[in-house]
Amino acid sequence: MMKKWMIVFFLLFFTLLSFSPALADANGFCDPVPDSLTTLLDSDPNDCVVFSAPDGTTRVFLILDEGWSLKGYTQKDGQWIRDVDSTPMEGYRDVHFVRHQAGQLRPDGSAYMDDQGFDVVSKSGPYQSFHWSGEYYTLCGWSDPDRYLGTVMIDGTVIRYFPDGSRTPEYMVDVGDELTLYDWTWNFETLPATPENARKRAAILPDAIRSDFPGYELVERYNSSTMADAVFAQVAEDKEKGGVLLRIIKATYTWDKGQTHVNPLMDIPLSDRLRDISATVLWTDMHKLFTQCDALDTVKVPLPGRIVDLHPQKEQLVLVVEDEDENSRAVIVTQDENRDYHLALSPILPKGSSLDDFHAGENEIILYLGGDSFIAGYVKQADGAWRLSWVMSETDYVVYWWGVKWDDHRLIGALEGSDLFTANFSAIPGTEEALKKNLDAAGWAAVNNPNPKDRLHLRTRPDKKADSLGKFYNGTPVRVLETKGNWCRVAIGIDGLEGWMMKQYLAFSQNANAVEPVFPDLFLREEYEDRDLTAWADSAKKIPKTLSSEEDWEIMGVMNDLYILVSRSSGAVVYAPMDWFWEGNG
Repeated sequence: MMKKWMIVFFLLFFTLLSFSPALADANGFCDPVPDSLTTLLDSDPNDCVVFSAPDGTTRVFLILDEGWSLKGYTQKDGQWIRDVDSTPMEGYRDVHFVRHQAGQLRPDGSAYMDDQGFDVVSKSGPYQSFHWSGEYYTLCGWSDPDRYLGTVMIDGTVIRYFPDGSRTPEYMVDVGDELTLYDWTWNFETLPATPENARKRAAILPDAIRSDFPGYELVERYNSSTMADAVFAQVAEDKEKGGVLLRIIKATYTWDKGQTHVNPLMDIPLSDRLRDISATVLWTDMHKLFTQCDALDTVKVPLPGRIVDLHPQKEQLVLVVEDEDENSRAVIVTQDENRDYHLALSPILPKGSSLDDFHAGENEIILYLGGDSFIAGYVKQADGAWRLSWVMSETDYVVYWWGVKWDDHRLIGALEGSDLFTANFSAIPGTEEALKKNLDAAGWAAVNNPNPKDRLHLRTRPDKKADSLGKFYNGTPVRVLETKGNWCRVAIGIDGLEGWMMKQYLAFSQNANAVEPVFPDLFLREEYEDRDLTAWADSAKKIPKTLSSEEDWEIMGVMNDLYILVSRSSGAVVYAPMDWFWEGNG
């Protein structure tokens, strides 16, 4: 038996010697830091590796902050330029550099042709390998024994998985341009550690999803960590109303769940000038093509001027339009049940205003008001109104359905002039003083139980024996609609949840701000994350209602085995099962 174990030991030893990165003294630097670079560093490095790159430049890589960060510098014309700033081995603090050696074996039995490469190695075993690719030092492999007993190699656009002791890959996938993207190449914890992980990632690559929507072209796809967002589009005849339409579908994929969201946008009626242009070109060059005259079918959508900016969304088309006098307005184009288009126009915007379509989400408008020093976000709330949601100015703040919040301040009330279609844009508060002056606390209150662990009933009638619509935590903001004796009729959110609360357990006007909220700090369980869920608009579970993953929800009350959630931004109210939520780890 002893002889058998000795044979196994030596086999493992020689396997590791052949396939693992060459070991070095982890307590000393691989190379000394160039003197001319030391003055640029904010902290002392933990290790350094220096290369005379084949392109004639000097390249230096540094491990800093006990392994937390890796920085790379290139010397050009005597000047150091930082061109790498990352956390390649996030989660590991015991890392150091090991140079590659010419002739050093790789997992498939091939050898490095030169010493132009390095490993970032943890004492506990994991490492990442980088080697000169012709332009820069790029990821060429990694190993994480905790997740996979083997080594991963990258050659060109192909990733291959080699089990320990084998020179034959058990799985390989060509990921094409995805190797240049963040989630495949840089953050160690999000790398596809196992063949199974890679198979799941490969299932959301462009070639795998291209035919998900027959008749549509895949016009855009981009990664965000372990997710992928894709845009599909088609130019189609409008058989009912005549003309042609640009139809757009946005879809979200995750590597572990596949397709999680499908979001068809509102049809855009095109002019004859654009009808023969491909969907890919219309999407790729949308801003250029649509800001020319007569881009849309003006019979269906009679715009008051030329399009300056646009943002297609699911329920509306958001535009900024400029008239002959160079006055610009925000325009919301919607469709009714008959598919007829309708326009809603804002007041005139300050000169130099523009639309940010890149950062805005669904049912959101972001406006640069007169430049880039005052930015205002608007959201469509649960009652269909477009109201101010946040401001970035001298004082940055968020506007909720119940008031405003900035830094550690929370004020309950209604912000004057927050409606997009009646706004005086020059009067939007930009400072803390202006915020306090413009916030009207009259008619507002907050649940204020003497014992914070208690919860206050919302009754159907002003009677303790009346049915309850839910019990609400301290700090829940309410709008007071009327008072009758010891009871107040109140509204929670802005989409119809109304009832009666006992007056003695409410704090009114300015006193509402002194009540400390005690809302549960819970998280959706993993199986419910990153997707829209079907919950209910009522406690009887008769009216389905979407719990959108794109909204910021707050648990304000309970009803039997349901939590009552209210969206901070839209004011929507949803009843959702308690077993969807948990306290999380730590």
